[in-house]
Order: sequence, then structure tokens, then C-alpha cells
Amino acid sequence: MVEGERAMQLSSSDPFLGWTTMDGRDYLVRQLNDHKASINVETLREAGLIEYAEVCGELLARGHARGGDCLELAGYLGTSTRFDDAVVQFAEAYADQTEKDWKELLAWMKKTGRKIPSPQEAAMGKKRATKKKVAKKARKR
Repeated sequence: MVEGERAMQLSSSDPFLGWTTMDGRDYLVRQLNDHKASINVETLREAGLIEYAEVCGELLARGHARGGDCLELAGYLGTSTRFDDAVVQFAEAYADQTEKDWKELLAWMKKTGRKIPSPQEAAMGKKRATKKKVAKKARKR
């Protein structure tokens, strides 16, 4: 567990992160940073509490995803299909947005008479633009 926490924290691992055993049970021990701001969860109304829970869940999920232990993740998610359904919903919405963006790009290209450069053309364009900037700076000196 501690190794997983350290993996989630990447380069800025908590130096006070550790574990202990009490009454035959293992516990994760850590000192949280004392940030200047906090949220008083006791005063949150329904919408605020739901938003707060979503943010906490997202941060927890991102941290666990960086941990990389797929079996531990699978155990955490359990047998419910809620996560699977959420991923599918996100993927479908993302695909729909990508298709919409592509259609808008094609319409813009048709309207302006422009074309999407190939990767080679784009690279050459960057090189030409860089050469032009260098030449312009040299002329100013």
C-alpha cells in the first residue's frame, strides 16, 4: 500500500508516508500538507457536496491510475459496471466531439480554400518560419 501511494505521488513523495500495524491490522500513515485553504464540508449543500465528491473521486482515480497495479485497481472497482459505463459514456462523447470538430475543420478549409499540411509539409513550414524569424532578427541588428 505504501509503495502504491509513493508511486501515485511520483517525484514528490511525502517523506512522512509510512505504515503501521495496530491490533493485527495494517494502516497507512501520512501527514497531509497544511494548505492555506480548506473546504468546510459540513456547510456544503447538495450540489456543492456532489461536486466536491466528484473532484475527490477524480483525484483519487488519477492517483491510482498512476500507481499502475491493475489487479489492485480491479479490486477497488469491484464487480459494478458503473466505471465501465462511465468510460464508455466519456469515449462516445469524445468521439462525437471529434467528429463535430472534424466537420467544422473541413467546412473552414472549404470556405477558406486551405488544406491540412502533411506532417512533412508542416515540419518544413516550421523550418521556413524559423529561418524567416532568424533572418528578421539579424536584419534588425
